[in-house]
Amino acid sequence: MRLQPLVVAAVVLALSGCGTATRHSRCMTSCNGSPSWEQQQVSQPSTQSAPRGTPQVTGSCTLLYVGTGGLTFPNTPAGLRQEQATYISPPARVGQVTITNAGTTGFTVKDFSIEVYDQGAVVGDSQPQQAGQFLAPGETFTGNVDLTVSHDIPQMSDADFQSATCDMLNWDWS
Repeated sequence: MRLQPLVVAAVVLALSGCGTATRHSRCMTSCNGSPSWEQQQVSQPSTQSAPRGTPQVTGSCTLLYVGTGGLTFPNTPAGLRQEQATYISPPARVGQVTITNAGTTGFTVKDFSIEVYDQGAVVGDSQPQQAGQFLAPGETFTGNVDLTVSHDIPQMSDADFQSATCDMLNWDWS
């Protein structure tokens, strides 16, 4: 009888205890960490990368006050005082998303959305915001979700806004 080469290799690995990554374990309390018939060791490279074709990105979301002239201020009491000292009209509130292309291939950010939290509870999430921005490797896109006029995220007091946080909920690319 002739055994297939892969079957022979698996049996040899199981008997010899060679290998680096545990593939299947049926070890009971008698296991001492050395390979046995119950604990097969198989040598395979570990791949933790994103699926092929998925861009490598870093992203973040920050809540900010925005003055009439477009300057941004942190969502803190000091940020609000600074904005009010600079501009007469009340500030807008935005969730600012930053997406950086950390890969080696360019892509277009089609749209993005955010989720806002206050004291750990979800307050609301935005509808997708159109972007249409091409990012070459190393480039960064910054986009705002205007929370002052958002129908998806309820209005908050300044105190609640100043303790709130946001996360990038979703983003789409092509």
